[in-house]
Amino acid sequence: MKHVVLLFLFILSFNLINSALASFSDVKYEYFVNAKYIKTITVSKSAKKSQDSCKISSIIFERDSVVVCLNVHEYYKLKLFRKNAKSFFCFMNENDTINLNYINNNLKVSSQFGQETFVKFITDEITKNSEKEVLKKMIFKGAYIDAVSGQSVIFKEDGSVNGILNFKAYDVQSDYYDEGCNLDILRLGKDESSYESFTWEYDKEILILYRLECAEMDSISNDCGITKKGVIVCKLKMN
Repeated sequence: MKHVVLLFLFILSFNLINSALASFSDVKYEYFVNAKYIKTITVSKSAKKSQDSCKISSIIFERDSVVVCLNVHEYYKLKLFRKNAKSFFCFMNENDTINLNYINNNLKVSSQFGQETFVKFITDEITKNSEKEVLKKMIFKGAYIDAVSGQSVIFKEDGSVNGILNFKAYDVQSDYYDEGCNLDILRLGKDESSYESFTWEYDKEILILYRLECAEMDSISNDCGITKKGVIVCKLKMN
């Protein structure tokens, strides 16, 4: 009798797991960003300050798995389990379950870090560096006028830029957990293979770009340990 009960429980568990894993054909590749991360970017206009605004910064759905990003720094690809058409869960570890629920096109997430809202973010290509696309769109994208020269400057969401010296491409650093990352970092280049480093700040409605200079070298790595603002490159007013 004991063996029959154990067999029944095994079959029941097996069926439940199969049910949870069944039919992921309707699960789309989607990218969700923590609403706290977006709010901090909107207010601070700083990639560095935004990094520590929340523990789980983004979640990427990949059909039968999810990629959970912690602090725009660590990425974990986890097996996705289904509760119903709009509810899923995954395991960060044996003691931490992450519950994910679709509500009004957003994602409600419950984990050891609390309950948070994640907003669907539309980007041309969903990758582990999609946070950069968020920063480009929310901090830089748009048309500007150089406050000194009157030159038209355009930052596009695809990473192209026109009107700043002879630069054609730009990139925004999203992860600041390393030496030499005490200031926000913007990279400008003639193409996508060669960049120079800059930093920025907003003075009300004016976007100010500075050359990024090294203030102190790291004695062990011989890399720059602390950076500082250099000369002002331009002051841009939103057009």
